[in-house]
Amino acid sequence: MSEQLHEPGTVTHYMKVEPAVLEMHPGQTAQLKAYLVWMDGREEEITERVRWSTEQPQIGTISKSGAVTVAVVGTMTVLAQYGE
Repeated sequence: MSEQLHEPGTVTHYMKVEPAVLEMHPGQTAQLKAYLVWMDGREEEITERVRWSTEQPQIGTISKSGAVTVAVVGTMTVLAQYGE
């Protein structure tokens, strides 16, 4: 059995959200998915464990499950937070 050690402060994984960019019309809904990508290439879906939010709620909403719904024309940034 081998054990992989990491130096303090090194990155062992990162998070990605797909799709990264959406072009939608008012009234449309689209599903975002979040993944942890490990340095060995494995991907783990974490969509349901991410805290989703937006700073532009006047443009649209993001549900706890990552569904984006657009209310009016504009630009909206969605934030995904995982962990502390």
